[in-house]
Amino acid sequence: MKQFLLLFCTTLLLNVGLVQSSMAQDWMSPFNDQNPKEQIQVFPNPAVSHIGLTSAKGVEKVVVYNLVGNKLKEFTNISEDKRFYIGDLTKGFYLVQIMDRQNKIITTRRISKK
Repeated sequence: MKQFLLLFCTTLLLNVGLVQSSMAQDWMSPFNDQNPKEQIQVFPNPAVSHIGLTSAKGVEKVVVYNLVGNKLKEFTNISEDKRFYIGDLTKGFYLVQIMDRQNKIITTRRISKK
């Protein structure tokens, strides 16, 4: 009986360690190079007059929509240090859609405009 309890407890502790290890890997996955969608962020948020991208790798177009889905602005000619002017938009929330060369959506981010 003691051997069974010892084996059971050891197995349980090993399984908990494996679960915690896989949870840590899942939590760290946005920081890996394998997930470019999670690497592109829009900053600053909330924005006042301009927004930028943390990475422009593979980005061909940036489109700003209101929450109803109306296209308000479209930016092309994307580079790493480019800033996009949104100072003429009213205060509120907007969706920023980031697209690649094939017009596929890389990611969509919500921003707040002050």
